Amino acid sequence: MKEFTKEERQAFAKLATETRQKRVVVKEKLNNRELSTEEVLTNLDKYPCMNRMRVSEFIRAHQGFGMAKADKIMKELSIPASRRLQGMNERKVNELIEAITRYSK
Repeated sequence: MKEFTKEERQAFAKLATETRQKRVVVKEKLNNRELSTEEVLTNLDKYPCMNRMRVSEFIRAHQGFGMAKADKIMKELSIPASRRLQGMNERKVNELIEAITRYSK
């Protein structure tokens, strides 16, 4: 395994912090309904900070969604708990958008 220099580790830590901060902003916008589920999921290239987010965490970022609803949706759509947004195919993305829309009414 490669040993990283102190400067490299600091750069990685700074990048990770920036990514987490961007993710918090997007999650807040989802919660406040300033961004739609479809907008984020169909434009992950526009929101690269979201790629590594777990699907269950993404569901819980929506207003009115907690662990129970997130687990229910994950089981309903047969999405593994370890699945991240970047690992979802187009069919699953569309099913997730539909499920979140259906449960948010």
